[in-house]
Amino acid sequence: MKAALQIDGLCGGYKDRIIFNGLSLTAEKGKFTALVGPNGSGKSTLFRIILRGLKSSSGHILIDGRDTSGMNQIELAQLAAFVPQYYILPDGFSVKQIISMTDYARRPCSDSDVKSALEMVGITELENRQACELSGGEAQLVMLCRAICCRTSLILMDEPTSNLDIKAQSQLLRTARTLADEGRSIFCAIHDLNSALQYAQFCHVLDHGTLVCSGTPEQAITEDTLRSVFHSDARIFTEPETGRRIVIS
Repeated sequence: MKAALQIDGLCGGYKDRIIFNGLSLTAEKGKFTALVGPNGSGKSTLFRIILRGLKSSSGHILIDGRDTSGMNQIELAQLAAFVPQYYILPDGFSVKQIISMTDYARRPCSDSDVKSALEMVGITELENRQACELSGGEAQLVMLCRAICCRTSLILMDEPTSNLDIKAQSQLLRTARTLADEGRSIFCAIHDLNSALQYAQFCHVLDHGTLVCSGTPEQAITEDTLRSVFHSDARIFTEPETGRRIVIS
């Protein structure tokens, strides 16, 4: 089976600083794959390269088995939707109109598509609200609805919960996991390790542009990883009733 996202031998970064020197990793189809690492580990830089905001010097990025190197932005948008860390919604548009703007790369988004996405994320009451009236958390959930309506098999998320309250974080990540359970592929940079443990099905740990380890969240996020990568003496506690693992600082 082809990977949803495959990165092979990626080298690149900025003019004055190379971040990646041969990075290789994959995100499996129909899975929620988390990318974790401390600040400065290269998570956002990797998303910029995937989305062609930065050029790589060598290596390959494949989405659904297709090399993206020669693609324009519309071709890339037809393969992968993106939920950024922070996005300012344009004034003068309703939530419904903003979600419907996905049709620049794909067939027009129908009213039923919009309603279905709003219901899935749990924000149907926002459909006719103006973008300028939304809180930051509400705007981020709208961006997730827009990604859903793109109908791409892969959704990329770059730390989408970093500026959200607990309720909005839960809404967004719970929806992302539901999408994965329904067959969409999620590749998400997450700064909160407990969120990765709770929602992800696979996890890559990145540090200074190097892939340190990969596996299930339980295999990748260990006390050894906390010490060596995050330089933290936090402990991992297993709840006796649920078996859920929690990072406690």
